[in-house]
Amino acid sequence: MSENKNDLSVDDFRAFDWQSIISDVQPKICRVYKMSFLEHAKDFAKKMEEVEKSKKQLAVENLMADMSEIKKDSTNIKQNEDWMKAVKKDPYISEASNVLIDWVRASKTGTSSIINSNKN
Repeated sequence: MSENKNDLSVDDFRAFDWQSIISDVQPKICRVYKMSFLEHAKDFAKKMEEVEKSKKQLAVENLMADMSEIKKDSTNIKQNEDWMKAVKKDPYISEASNVLIDWVRASKTGTSSIINSNKN
């Protein structure tokens, strides 16, 4: 499973035994539906894998002021490595970063109606 128990990775999705899930939950499902469901599940797994491959990691670094505290012991170093790894892959932080970048660009060019309406 992935680090956050609410998040499923592509590998987690593939790891499910879809045949036993279908037969345990609804044993009366017809074969055609089973195959259709499995085909959709496999197709979804392939699409998720493509998304994972194409996903860019954020360029994230620690502040220099924090480095002395981080380097004090091996526990801090390990926690920081795990934290940085998670932050680089976090889709919410990535999207927030994209929104802020777009907002800054729009404010420089004056193309955003929200920014222009706040100037009055």
